[in-house]
Formats: sequence, structure tokens, C-alpha cells
Amino acid sequence: MPKRLLITISACLIGVSLASYAEEPAEKLELKNGGMLYVHPDGTGRMVDQHGKRVEMLPGSEMTLKDGRLVMMKNKTIWIGIGSPGDGHMGLKND
Repeated sequence: MPKRLLITISACLIGVSLASYAEEPAEKLELKNGGMLYVHPDGTGRMVDQHGKRVEMLPGSEMTLKDGRLVMMKNKTIWIGIGSPGDGHMGLKND
């Protein structure tokens, strides 16, 4: 078997195996102010403003989703309001 063919086949197999370990896509949650919150499967997240610029999420600060639910970041984990808006119950996003 020619060396080039062997290298090409090896590269393809490595690419396929790495693709199977790819991270799940983040869930997109639209904020009331026009920004977007990306929540990863492990419960962590990142936020961008309406222009796509990354925004720092300060621990304990509340953000409001477009549907009225409250979102808070605690210990680098996203907490989302459970139940009707304003009832004060929060739950981990990765539950």
C-alpha cells in the first residue's frame, strides 16, 4: 500500500474519531434586552449583547429572558427560574 494512501486513510480515521467526541452545542436563550445567553450541557454559560459582543456575567446578577423567566449565574453555573415569572424559585439548568 502506498505511503500517501496510508497517511490519508489514517488522517480520515483520526478525524472521524475526534468528531465523535465533539462537544454538544449550547442552548440559545434570548434575553429581554436583545442579548443572547448560551447555556452549555454542563450548566455553564456565556452571554453576548445584541451586537454579538461577549458580556461578563457577574455572579448573583439577575438577567431576564424574553419569556419573562429570571436567569442567574452562581458558582459559574446558570440557574433559571422555575414556574411562573416572579414566584422566586430557581433551579440548575443542567438538571
